[in-house]
Amino acid sequence: MSEINHMKDRNPISRAELHELLEQIVLWDAFEICQGQKDEKGHPSIYIPYLMNDAVEYYIELTNASVDGNLNGKKENLEIIRIEDHVPLGFRVHSVDDENDFTNDTIIWYHSAYLHLHCYQYHLIGHDWRKTKGQEFHRRLVNLICVIHDKRTYLGNLACNELEDLLADLAEFPPFLYYTPINESILDWYPDSVEGIDAAKEFAQKDSLLFSQICDYEEKYYKNEIDESVVEELASVLLEEEHNDFWLQIHNAITEASHTYEERCYSDEENVYLIKQRNEIESYYKEKGYDGSYPYMTYSDDPLSKPIHEIYFAEQHPFTVLEWEDYSYAFYEIHVDHGRLSECKWVKN
Repeated sequence: MSEINHMKDRNPISRAELHELLEQIVLWDAFEICQGQKDEKGHPSIYIPYLMNDAVEYYIELTNASVDGNLNGKKENLEIIRIEDHVPLGFRVHSVDDENDFTNDTIIWYHSAYLHLHCYQYHLIGHDWRKTKGQEFHRRLVNLICVIHDKRTYLGNLACNELEDLLADLAEFPPFLYYTPINESILDWYPDSVEGIDAAKEFAQKDSLLFSQICDYEEKYYKNEIDESVVEELASVLLEEEHNDFWLQIHNAITEASHTYEERCYSDEENVYLIKQRNEIESYYKEKGYDGSYPYMTYSDDPLSKPIHEIYFAEQHPFTVLEWEDYSYAFYEIHVDHGRLSECKWVKN
């Protein structure tokens, strides 16, 4: 079992609510048992993740729990069977392996069930997942938009604010989604929609040329004329230097939406480390004449004029809280010259 050493506020749930949540998790082939913390009496707990990503932890906690049997890491073809009229409470995880003509039953016993929900800031997050480099700034934003979309899809208004609702729609605009943050296309992972087009138009309001091209794309959408070449053509336009403001507006909106939440805390030791690294980076650029503070610093020849150079900083954190104990952090710089994206690079491990 994986281990989570991270407790948050929790709400009790009934057996019926637990069963409904477990059936949803099984439907997504995502059932996983994780070892939780012990209570003050030394009783073990079990965590079952529902949605865990850079922005949210949503998981079930079963207190004073034990497991009879072994799932062997299997997540497909599972069935949850509630055990009635028994103390302690329990349910059976029934798995079938048709290929090898094999069935398996694992029983989980528990005293009480709780549901944890905690949302975190995510605007500083970046992941260096791709083998082929290029468009790191854009791909980082695509990843964050997908994180927000997943949060809205599985948790709805329970975990999303109004600005996130707009941002999430961008994941349904294929030319934006074209810049995948991983080593494969994600265009088939999300639907394309009118809402996605409307969101793209919203962030292109100040760019009349780009706005017009998105409107042309919208017309083809209604005529059912969108194909791979149309998506690639507009995706290429989005990357043109004259349309950088489109991406910077999305970046700023993500930052604003994220600030609704508190920072994720892995441990006191990890927090001290992150603060130390941030302070070192800030001090380095202050010595070079930059103003501001981490994660946004500027340089200007004239204090009364607009900055000629800006730096946005991002950080590679564990993808979920399950990874943090064995994780190495990294820091990322996004350079902007005269309002134009000029360089994006990983700078410190």
